[in-house]
Amino acid sequence: MLTYADLFSGTGEFRRGMDAAGLKCVYAHEMYQELREQYVKRFGEKPTIADDALPSYKHDILTCNLWSGNIGCICAFMDSIWFWKPEAFILAADLSKEKHLGLLLKTEYRMHFWDVSWEGVIRYFIGFKDKNIDLPIEVRDSVPRYDLSPYLPAVMIREMGEIVKDAIILKYKKALLKEEKC
Repeated sequence: MLTYADLFSGTGEFRRGMDAAGLKCVYAHEMYQELREQYVKRFGEKPTIADDALPSYKHDILTCNLWSGNIGCICAFMDSIWFWKPEAFILAADLSKEKHLGLLLKTEYRMHFWDVSWEGVIRYFIGFKDKNIDLPIEVRDSVPRYDLSPYLPAVMIREMGEIVKDAIILKYKKALLKEEKC
């Protein structure tokens, strides 16, 4: 089973979607007490707080919710990519607040994105460490533009989680086939 870590997890919208996609959450982080309390009510687990050390275990996917536009949060996300080197990441960012998203272009990840509109324009970035991973053409050409209600993000995140999961599994299968041919 593929695993993921969830930064700035809020009340757990990413977790709801990623769990529905068949992925397992191995780490969640949230710095605001009131959001952590809501997260506990939803999942029965408490996310770590900002002062906690980053765990050293590996996970396949990093998810992150950057609604604040805070440069410190963006830098923490970038540090997490550097520290953990996940196979992929999914990042949600409010384009009306994010002035520092150019930092994402400095990653070594192949980038894709979906734009959605809900209380502003939200861009979901999907990055793959393996630059040979590409989203299938039919997925890229039919990337949905959602008009979101408060209930739809988990559905959309589940779709993104399934796409990322399938791409990583396909990469592993291709590597195994290549080994078998040698």
